[in-house]
Amino acid sequence: LQAPAFGGSPFTFGGSYDEIIDGETGKVYVSDPPQNGQAPRRNYDYVAMLPGPDGSHILIIAGTRDPAVLQAADILADPKLIDALGEAGKDGYFEALYAVEGVGGENLHGTLIAASPRTAKGMWNANANTE
Repeated sequence: LQAPAFGGSPFTFGGSYDEIIDGETGKVYVSDPPQNGQAPRRNYDYVAMLPGPDGSHILIIAGTRDPAVLQAADILADPKLIDALGEAGKDGYFEALYAVEGVGGENLHGTLIAASPRTAKGMWNANANTE
């Protein structure tokens, strides 16, 4: 799903998948490497609600490390946060990038970096370029 997920999005993954690149600003978000279980680390999560074929919805939950995926699940389990992201989107479709502070495998706190609306424009065309 990488090609359609990022088709029409300013975000892409870097070569190691520990990097998320914002194509609009040029900023590269790089997760901290794994360390001992006591060292705090920063990771990133990406969540999106995208339009799918025939009116379906595609929910994407991704993270650069386990704590980021846990934080993404927490975000998507909170109806208030989902509603806020949906309001920031277009017709309920959105994408968002969060910085996640964690220790070991535990997420401690997520901070919204960017949220933007998504549409189907360019999404499925990106997939055609990879076949």
